[in-house]
Amino acid sequence: MSFVRRTTSTGLDKCPRGCRTTASDVVVTGTGVPSFDKLFLNGLPVGSVIAIREDWPRSSSNYSSCLLKCICAEALSAGQHLLYIDETECDTFLSALPAPGKCEEQGEAVQDEKMTIAWRYKHLRSFDDAPAAKVQDRVFDLGKKMDAVELAKGTVVTATTLDLEKVEKLLHAAKKENTVLKVVLRSFASPLYLPGECARLLYQLRQLAALHPSNVIIFLTIPAYTFSSNSTELADIESQCDLVIDIQSFVGTPQERIRALNEYNGFLRIVKPLRVPGSLALAIPETNDLAFKVKKRQLYFEAFHLPPDSDVSTPQTVSTTGCNSMETNKLDF
Repeated sequence: MSFVRRTTSTGLDKCPRGCRTTASDVVVTGTGVPSFDKLFLNGLPVGSVIAIREDWPRSSSNYSSCLLKCICAEALSAGQHLLYIDETECDTFLSALPAPGKCEEQGEAVQDEKMTIAWRYKHLRSFDDAPAAKVQDRVFDLGKKMDAVELAKGTVVTATTLDLEKVEKLLHAAKKENTVLKVVLRSFASPLYLPGECARLLYQLRQLAALHPSNVIIFLTIPAYTFSSNSTELADIESQCDLVIDIQSFVGTPQERIRALNEYNGFLRIVKPLRVPGSLALAIPETNDLAFKVKKRQLYFEAFHLPPDSDVSTPQTVSTTGCNSMETNKLDF
């Protein structure tokens, strides 16, 4: 009985630059916030459309803008192509991208892997030897700005309006270099657009991205506070997205004065669960109670939990006075 030895690659070499494959062979790319990626597939699937509802008011320090800056910084640090579309603040936004930071979790993991074994087994092949992933989770320091060296690692193109011909040219260039084009539209569907124009543009952009599903991912932020609660235009836009999240900041709300919420800066609400490309499955987090915070100048997303009650440590005395007027013996149980 003969056999043929498998010599094909494992798929890591064919993966676009700055991406990784999951156990189900879904190509995902990072956002620059590892805690956000772990909520889904350790990344967001390439070929999908991600919508982020902006927290009000829009400013350079709001948290939806912080997440968007990490996404853009991750694209440049990974050597990917970036198309940033903003009608008002292109240069100002890109000049404030965060610099790469130090990931403490990775440092601890590397130290744990070091162990001493017998010398006769040191050079033997391990059973769980697998090709190491070429992509590491990057984190970014919100207190530092990215220097010119990091900015030059990727290709960035800015525009004030969505030009489909320009997107198509950039898609061909990204496919030729085996990388991913991240299309970022900030404040999409703002009052500057005509009614119904955004849904039509997004539909055309999705049709163009469907021709190159493994080389493009689309991010857009929506000022949802400018729409009514039953807006059909907002529903039409979000129906074309694969994932819709809502960044709900505590700034300017009564929740800002609640002591139990001092650890967090806001809530993260999943408006529409992530739809995995090529299947009917949904990537749903383990819990819907999610919150975010800025700790050590880095953005973190995690499951929301209330702190323990401070009065739990003090035992409560239960009165034994009842209908019986007789005093109970101390030895009685």
